[in-house]
Amino acid sequence: MKDCADIKKLLYPYLDGELDPILNLKFEQHILDCQECSNLLDEERRFLSLIENGSLREAGPESLKIKIERMLEKKQRPFFHIFTNYPLRMAFAAAVLFLLIGLWFWNEQGTVPPFVKHSVASHIKYIQGDLPLEITSNDPKAVSGWLKQRMSSMPILPVLKDDRIVLVGGRILRFGKDPMALVSYQVENKPVTMLIIPESPEAFVESDEHTFLHGRRFNFSRMNGLNAIAWNDAGNNFVLVSPLHSREIKSCIVCHAKGSGLVDINALLSI
Repeated sequence: MKDCADIKKLLYPYLDGELDPILNLKFEQHILDCQECSNLLDEERRFLSLIENGSLREAGPESLKIKIERMLEKKQRPFFHIFTNYPLRMAFAAAVLFLLIGLWFWNEQGTVPPFVKHSVASHIKYIQGDLPLEITSNDPKAVSGWLKQRMSSMPILPVLKDDRIVLVGGRILRFGKDPMALVSYQVENKPVTMLIIPESPEAFVESDEHTFLHGRRFNFSRMNGLNAIAWNDAGNNFVLVSPLHSREIKSCIVCHAKGSGLVDINALLSI
C-alpha cells in the first residue's frame, strides 16, 4: 500500500480504531515511510484534540484555520452540504443528537400540566429575585395566618422540628383569576417552594408519571432542570418545586418532618 490516496481514505477509520489488524499495520508502516502522510495524520490528531478539549487558544497551522473556516461556512451552502462533505458517521451522529434533543424537550415540557408549569416558573422567578417575599418569618403560624387573610382556603402550615428545614416566608401570586400562595423553604440549604391554590379545572396537576401513597395520588414532573411533585388535598392543589430528586420525594420533608403530626418522612421514603 504505497498510494497516498489510499492512505487518506483510511485516515478517519484509523483514527476511530476501525481498521482490521492487517490494514492497521500497513497504514502505520506507510506513515513511517511517508513524511507527507505522517504530517497529515499529526494535523488531524491535533484538530480532533482541540475540538475535544473545547479550546482553540493555541495557534495552529494555516491548514487548520482553513479547515475550520470551511466547516463554519454556511451562507452560500445548503443545509444538506454537511451530508455530502463529511463522513456518513458524522451525519448519522447529528441525526441521533437531534432526535435525543427532541425527545428530551418533549419529556421535559410536553406532559407538564399548565399549573405545574406556572409553579416552576414562579419558583425560578423567586430564586432570581423577581418575586420577593411579602412576609418573612420562620414561624409557620405567622406565615400561614398572613396568607390566610389573603387566600381563604390556605391551610395551616405544619410546625417543623428538624434542623435541616428552614421556613423562609411567603407571598401571594395569581394563576389566572385565582390567588395562589407561595411558601418558601430551605431544605439542607437548597430552595424548595410550595405553591398552593384552590382546586379547579384550570389548576389541574395530574401528570403521566405518578404514584399512590396512603391513598393519595402524587404526580411527578420535570422542567428546566427542576423537579415538581403535585397533589390535591382538602380542596386545594399543591406543588412542591425543588432541585431535589422527585422520585425520592425528599422535598416532602417540608410537611412530613418531626413535629408536623403527619406521616414521618422516613416512612414515606421507605415506600
